[in-house]
Amino acid sequence: MISNLEKLKNKIKNKEFFFGSSVNLTDPTVVEIFCEAGFEFIWIEMEHSSIDKNIAQTLIMAAKATGTPVFVRVSDNNPAIAKPVLEMGIDGIIFPLVKTVEDAQLAVKSCKYPPEGIRGFGPRRSIKYGLMDKFDYIKNADSSIWVILMIEHIDAVNNLDEILKTSGIGSLIIGPHDLSGSVGILGQVEDEKVIDLAKTVIKKAKSANIPVGVSIPYNIENVKKWIERGVDFIELSGDLNFLTSSAINCVSSVNNLLKSMEK
Repeated sequence: MISNLEKLKNKIKNKEFFFGSSVNLTDPTVVEIFCEAGFEFIWIEMEHSSIDKNIAQTLIMAAKATGTPVFVRVSDNNPAIAKPVLEMGIDGIIFPLVKTVEDAQLAVKSCKYPPEGIRGFGPRRSIKYGLMDKFDYIKNADSSIWVILMIEHIDAVNNLDEILKTSGIGSLIIGPHDLSGSVGILGQVEDEKVIDLAKTVIKKAKSANIPVGVSIPYNIENVKKWIERGVDFIELSGDLNFLTSSAINCVSSVNNLLKSMEK
């Protein structure tokens, strides 16, 4: 049976664009809604949210129940932080603020067992709580998780040629906001300087045959721009942004209606 991750890898192989969204809230209902609505992957946000390990596993279970690939962004490029998340049965792990080849190598090694890596052995949910043969798991574990590196700093762009030589990288994701901050123009994500850096990342990743995505707020024109720039996939907005924008639109629409009825 094709794995959740293989669905996305096949899309890349067939040059088919795909998109997903991130989850910052702690209710697994949000994950179910996003999956059933048609997002093609779920990004569980542990870097900028209050989601802890217990909550993360519940959200992962909700995504897995729908057959939707699930990625987790950890708070730091640290083997001790990555290790328990890897045991939850995820499809991909996102390492933030990778800036050097050493950072990239550490991220990859954190996800692989010896001799290729430094991951400690103690699978839990990833081995179906012991129902899966451990040797079958060990044989496939190193290749079953997408190692995803965030490229969100000018240093990463400058070091990208060396970073891309790291064996075991599954994908890159561009973070335009932090990338803009690293060149002194935080928040100006459409500034020519930021876009030129992003285009460099896309071009070099394509040359290295590494899939590349971007994390952006939802705006259909933005989606079109980034597809035209050559990304393979996009992470869009997230639950907080969708909830906030819907609430603002609702309040604004009703207030406008009330004002029009007063006339």
